[in-house]
Amino acid sequence: MTSALARRLQTTRPIGPPNADPLVKTLHHDVYPAISPTGDLANSAKGMSILITGATGGIGNAAALAFALAGAEKIVLTSRTQSTLNDIEKKIFKTVGKGNVNVITVAADITNKTDVERLFDEAGDIDGEYPDDLKCRYGSSAFPLVLINNAGTVEKILPIHESDPDEWWKVQEVVRFPPMPLVNIKGTYLPTREFLKRNLDRTQLTVINTSSFASMFTRPGHSSYQPTKSQINRFTEFIHFEYLEYNVRAFAYHPGAIWTALTDYGMPKHVATLMVDTPELAGGFLLWLVTQTETTDFLRGRYVASNWDINELIAMKEDIVKKGLLWTRVVGQEQKVELGPVAW
Repeated sequence: MTSALARRLQTTRPIGPPNADPLVKTLHHDVYPAISPTGDLANSAKGMSILITGATGGIGNAAALAFALAGAEKIVLTSRTQSTLNDIEKKIFKTVGKGNVNVITVAADITNKTDVERLFDEAGDIDGEYPDDLKCRYGSSAFPLVLINNAGTVEKILPIHESDPDEWWKVQEVVRFPPMPLVNIKGTYLPTREFLKRNLDRTQLTVINTSSFASMFTRPGHSSYQPTKSQINRFTEFIHFEYLEYNVRAFAYHPGAIWTALTDYGMPKHVATLMVDTPELAGGFLLWLVTQTETTDFLRGRYVASNWDINELIAMKEDIVKKGLLWTRVVGQEQKVELGPVAW
């Protein structure tokens, strides 16, 4: 039986920071020419090799299609269920033609270290070739140099004392709920670890972690989900600063307010009216982050949002860099970020 407090939390307004105005004036809700794989970014992913986790949901699906349409050479897709992976593979081939992209599907639990190792074995070894027993299956396309950690989850809205301890904690690791199991922290950490472990001698790597606007405010009832998204922002910063000398590009991005199976499970139904963004918006924004390296490098390590107009965002480059914007910090206790010897 749902308590009065739990029912009240269903309609409680999120608590955000004061003066939380949007960074840019223009907010988009669908893909637009500047980030379109068939518009300004046509052929921008030519020759690229991408690995996408959580690939069978709406956002992962749209990301895969965006890179395929923009000419990616190879797209590695993973989720737990092979049948849904087969569906997105067919959709990609129907959209761009079977001979125009190499699609690899690997059913795997990305919170399981052994499964993650197997995933990267099937994606190709460090030399850009496949192990001998897989060459006949996949050919010899290069190892993915772009990792998009797309998988994530959310718990039911409940006050802390009424929450299910197993579900609350498994949001940090893995949770099973209809219609699919998804992941947050561990499912971002393990693929990132393996990706970096196998690839540090490569020319340039990109890691994009799926954060959320929810990392910026407090929505009573989501005491597990929202802290994980703040942690994703911080984890992205660690990737950025730990691997500066290796030229690893890392971003934490908000895909938009998109109604998915995840939001259907963890959000009150009235919130559906606020979920007005399309998965294609996220797919196009990811394509822009990955392919337009000279333009987007000033955003490395930072939180960004798919809704933000990219031209207005670029125009703010000087302010973002000079003022240290888009890092996750405690207001009033900001510290200047510097590299070098530190006296602890």
